[in-house]
Amino acid sequence: LRAVYLAVFHAISAFCNAGFSLFSDNLESFATTWAVPGIIMALIVAGGLGFPFYSEVTWTSSLRTRRKLSPYSKLVMMVTLVLIASGGLLFSVTEWNNALKGLSPGLKVWNALFCAITPRTAGFDTISVNALSSASILLTILLMIMGASSGSTGGGVKVTTIGVLFATMWSHLRGREDVVLWGRAISHTVLIRSISMVLIYLLTLFFGSFILLLIEPFPFRCLVFEVVSALGTVGLSTGITGDLSPAGKLVLIALMFWGRVGLLTFMYSLL
Repeated sequence: LRAVYLAVFHAISAFCNAGFSLFSDNLESFATTWAVPGIIMALIVAGGLGFPFYSEVTWTSSLRTRRKLSPYSKLVMMVTLVLIASGGLLFSVTEWNNALKGLSPGLKVWNALFCAITPRTAGFDTISVNALSSASILLTILLMIMGASSGSTGGGVKVTTIGVLFATMWSHLRGREDVVLWGRAISHTVLIRSISMVLIYLLTLFFGSFILLLIEPFPFRCLVFEVVSALGTVGLSTGITGDLSPAGKLVLIALMFWGRVGLLTFMYSLL
């Protein structure tokens, strides 16, 4: 019964990208195993793809034809796969002889993939954040900012926003005025919304970090990590959260609230 309770709790926590664990070391005791991290990773990705994506990949009532995937769903799949693959590769490179030292090559790659998936607002860890190098901390921060997909259980600026911005940059470098994905032009409204979202998000991160740096005595990278993790509703921590002052905790509470409601939605409600 205890095993069933733990399994159900962690399955829900993973799919909902909550990151809450009933183990004192999160999932670090499972770093040398395959099944539990693998299932957790699958659930995290499944929850982060978003319900609009699932509505497009389901069969129609006729059972004869399938709905064509829209550029939105294709973008979700492509950016998600790129982030997982590139993140896993970079974590393998930066931590092969550091935090992953002592594991077999297969388990090193397995845990590197876990490190690449969980920052996108899941919050679990099989490798302690404090064991990561500065390069991996920076990579984790970038992944936390990117987050999951729109309409998903995750947070962040959303992978679709990042995909649209990269597509815009690519079109600009090729001298094209219109941004086109899979034969479909992206409207200027979507472009403006994406740019606004990223700018508001980065400004919020800046001011949140600035306030914590003024009132808290902890190192720069620890406080910035806390701010990014809170705004992205990730849950990862360098271990200083419980030692923050009441004012510092209130800042994180506000960031978590804004990150979950959505910064654009919050700003619309004010303006």
